[in-house]
Amino acid sequence: MSRKRSVVFVASLLLALALAGLWIRSYFVADSIGHGLTFTGSGGVSYLRFVAVGSEFGKIGFARGYVWEGAGGDIHSGWNLRHDHPAPPRSRINTPLWSVCGFTYSPFDIQSVVSVRLMEIPDWFVTMVAALPAAWLGYRALRRKNPAGCPACGYNLTGNISGICPECGRQTPTAG
Repeated sequence: MSRKRSVVFVASLLLALALAGLWIRSYFVADSIGHGLTFTGSGGVSYLRFVAVGSEFGKIGFARGYVWEGAGGDIHSGWNLRHDHPAPPRSRINTPLWSVCGFTYSPFDIQSVVSVRLMEIPDWFVTMVAALPAAWLGYRALRRKNPAGCPACGYNLTGNISGICPECGRQTPTAG
């Protein structure tokens, strides 16, 4: 395996292992990072527009939305980094608009005060995608043919001058 492929293999494997660790962590700790900006809308009413990424109960969520001023909560302008105990799944206020194999989309509005669009991707999918380069390169390294081997069975023909593979009996070019 070339040096470049070895680096890709190791990086992919380490990333997949780190994501698997975060997947397990998501069942015990809800992590999120987000950014909010305060705007003043028509009539002088202020609102906070935000984007956030979080991980909870084996899913990575991407959210965007707004909260009108005075709606309460602990979202504020600037960067927010949180580590909480995950809320029980049944206590969530939103029900998904669609959900397929753990992928969900949940738009929800609360009395024109809060509007959020939430897309969730299962951690198993992200971990699998990160592990694909390592799996492919590992498979290719194991399946690589020996240039001095028999084309039919792979037997090493180094030093064979007869032109016949002693393993399978196939006629082969002489390896001189």
